[in-house]
Amino acid sequence: MSKTQPTVLETGIFPSPATIEDGPYELRQLPTGELVVLCVESGTEHGTEVLARSLYADVESQRRAFIREMAAWFYTNGPKDDVRAQHAIVEVQRALGSEYDEDLLQADREWLQTHDLSLRVPILYKGLPEQARRELVEFAGRVATAGDGVSQSDAQFIEILGAGLGFDSAKVADIVVAAMRASSAVA
Repeated sequence: MSKTQPTVLETGIFPSPATIEDGPYELRQLPTGELVVLCVESGTEHGTEVLARSLYADVESQRRAFIREMAAWFYTNGPKDDVRAQHAIVEVQRALGSEYDEDLLQADREWLQTHDLSLRVPILYKGLPEQARRELVEFAGRVATAGDGVSQSDAQFIEILGAGLGFDSAKVADIVVAAMRASSAVA
């Protein structure tokens, strides 16, 4: 007899009771019909009540973390030059109104090596108003313009981000062009 596997109904980020950190989860339906939440990092299962403490309630911390992580992604996946690094740092400082430096950029780059940046996008889509989601796409456009400019991987990232945040590709292009123009006018 073959054992029926659980069905994954959704994935996301949650405050894991097992790791005491924000981490990825899978909401699974067992063959019995019972719903369980699997902490992907620890492999432990929890009742669905752990999702009641969802990070949606703390969407601002998710937004702030995502801004830092996007800057690190663009620096990691684009030209590795001082211009791009400095531009990423300045844009994070502007966006968050707080200190950010090369050490924090490096820490965020290291975080990206073991974590999936895209897991925050559904949380931000559901938790942020349209203008705040638009600002994330604008931020991505500004960070991507540094150094040699927007690469193909930068453009693909921004397009996927925009779609995940609820914008069609034409709207994303308009947002990015406007952000790039505003960025060059300030420089």
